[in-house]
Amino acid sequence: MRVLITTDKESSAIWRMASGVKKYLPHIHIDIIAVHPKRPDQEQLAEFVSLARRADILSFEYFKTYFTLREFYPDLMDKPKVLAHHNPYNLFEEKWQEFDKVIAYNSSMAKKLKGSVHFQHTIDVENFPFNRDYQDNKTVLMVSSRIESKKGVLPVAQVCQKLGYKFVLVGSISDKEYFDKIMETGCVEFREKVSDEDLLKAYQESSVFACNSIDDFESGTLPNLEAMCVGVPLLTREIGEIPELDNGKNMVVRKGQPDDLEDLEKELKALMENKEKRLDIRENAWTTAKTRDDVRRAREYEKLWYSVLSERTLVSVIVPTFNRKENLMQIIESVVSQDYPSIELVIADDGSTDGTREFVLGLREKINFPIKYVNTETPDEYNLSTARNLGAIEAVGDILMFCDDRYKMASDCVSKFAEKIDHKKWLYGDKGTGKRSFVENFSCIYRKDFMEAGMFNSTIKTYGFLTQETRERFSRQGIKFIFVNGAKAETISKSKAKYKKKDEIRRSKNVLFKMGF
Repeated sequence: MRVLITTDKESSAIWRMASGVKKYLPHIHIDIIAVHPKRPDQEQLAEFVSLARRADILSFEYFKTYFTLREFYPDLMDKPKVLAHHNPYNLFEEKWQEFDKVIAYNSSMAKKLKGSVHFQHTIDVENFPFNRDYQDNKTVLMVSSRIESKKGVLPVAQVCQKLGYKFVLVGSISDKEYFDKIMETGCVEFREKVSDEDLLKAYQESSVFACNSIDDFESGTLPNLEAMCVGVPLLTREIGEIPELDNGKNMVVRKGQPDDLEDLEKELKALMENKEKRLDIRENAWTTAKTRDDVRRAREYEKLWYSVLSERTLVSVIVPTFNRKENLMQIIESVVSQDYPSIELVIADDGSTDGTREFVLGLREKINFPIKYVNTETPDEYNLSTARNLGAIEAVGDILMFCDDRYKMASDCVSKFAEKIDHKKWLYGDKGTGKRSFVENFSCIYRKDFMEAGMFNSTIKTYGFLTQETRERFSRQGIKFIFVNGAKAETISKSKAKYKKKDEIRRSKNVLFKMGF
């Protein structure tokens, strides 16, 4: 899968969110390009054309940029397209049905955009750790990528001047005349185009974070989430996502308009002079914001892109492996050649020491097929259950297929499983050995059923009873095991364990006895 994400400009909030998606989907070929919505230069246009021609999906993060590019290159817009709608305006002025999927970034927008999916704005929480050393220093912070009147910065500066508070303003100047009025208040410390490290420092040095934008202007903003994560008490208006974030304890939401100086002064002073309240807000805000992580939004994009490429249910093929790098190329080729149209591959490495990691990561750059990689990091332990479970956790398919690193699948194998799969059924196939009893190493089950039944037993650290324990535990929860004759694989290497089998089997059977199986 190759995805081209198009944003408005580099370093904007939209660009940063796109970068967060790319960071947490390293197995997908993702290119990000900024194209100015009104004044694209020739270099931007040429790069867009080059990347768009190679892409399987065009994912637009700003509708104005899309319509500009559509006017220039209508032939390129026949590809599958996704639009992320970050702005609460122009909701009814365009024909959004041109897109395969439309994302609305708050619930009120989602209700207005019929057929859209609702995503939440997120940040890279790792970059904004909670500040244990909170500063009670009467410093007010605002962060704005575009310093203009709609952001309501000037009233905050005027109130800070009157109250004698220090006002730190971080951002980029969009309206010079408006910016000059802000600076005339004499209480402003302006920090322009700061690094991520300096942005974090600004949050850590502040007592209160202010958001004062006008109504129906933005659906975020990301700085609110950043402040909440770091632990800077938030004073805001009821705009954008605030109704979804506010639980009555994690921020102060004032009712006045942006230029209502009397209300702004009253609320800011009340918050600044009540340290106990600010400390409570800090803790409650972090509890809310910690789940607004780019890791989660990246996963939602991944599932959405798969659904755009194919209407068929996504199957996640999980291949647990240990020191069988020589087998993986054959197995990967068999997965890529499947006649089923919607597949992802997850290599679940149980601590290999033969260069498996480097092989898989290097292969990502060579083939246009998503390959996830997880590792138990335990080369000296038998952690097959853990490896499979890690693979299942990372998988986004509704259907899981487990295929150990000894088997090369027939080209119609996934299709055969997909034809027979149903809830509360665990299917298993023909490995060419003539055996018809259930073994999970070449099998298929709905992910929901697998998760709810407790996955594989990760306490099993020895060879010899994983299959029996799995079969009996899942059977007790209503799962039926069904052999699918048409789902076939070729055995390409013999079984081997990390330790001698007979001793392990004997000890394993004793454990099963103690467990009541």
